[in-house]
Amino acid sequence: MSSFVAGRVVLKPEAVYRLKVTDQYAIHRLMLQLVESGEDELVAPEIRTRNPLGLQWVDRGERLEGRVIDFLTTRPIRLPSLPSDITLLCRELPKHFLEHQFYQFQIVVNPIYMRMKHRVAITDEEEILTWFASKLRHGGAACAQLQVDQRGRDVFWKDSHRVVYARARISGVLNVLNRPAFIDTFSKGIGKGRAFGFGFLQLKII
Repeated sequence: MSSFVAGRVVLKPEAVYRLKVTDQYAIHRLMLQLVESGEDELVAPEIRTRNPLGLQWVDRGERLEGRVIDFLTTRPIRLPSLPSDITLLCRELPKHFLEHQFYQFQIVVNPIYMRMKHRVAITDEEEILTWFASKLRHGGAACAQLQVDQRGRDVFWKDSHRVVYARARISGVLNVLNRPAFIDTFSKGIGKGRAFGFGFLQLKII
């Protein structure tokens, strides 16, 4: 089983302004540089745009300490020397973390289905829950409790194109049914849009 590194990035307001962190695409580029390359070049926003295997993240938004982004990766992290307005914390998850039966969870997903090769957003709350429960069962777990906490959409610009993602934040309790499939799901995330902050299954042992 791959080892997992969980971490948190905190950007003070000066860093948010300097790095032009205005939307999900900007965070995507920032996370690639911070986590994948580990290079001390956090000045210009021109950063590689491909999504590395094994990196998931979620934007926690503005808090007292700054803009908070949590992440999970299966890649080793070489901690860079960072400016004082950026904090990067990380630790390897214990080997037993994924050996439990029940977990509380929270996840931000991009709920969609395909119609004639086009992505169609799911906006109805009950349909979102049905969609997610199916995804989770396919991923080796069942929902013991499930609710939609928030619905909406994310809009950003990528290479002069306007991009819109439906979003839903879901929380609840899950029961592991197939551990290898569940570990694979935890490693890869759930659904589409994972490069832009969707699909990261955040777990708490209960």
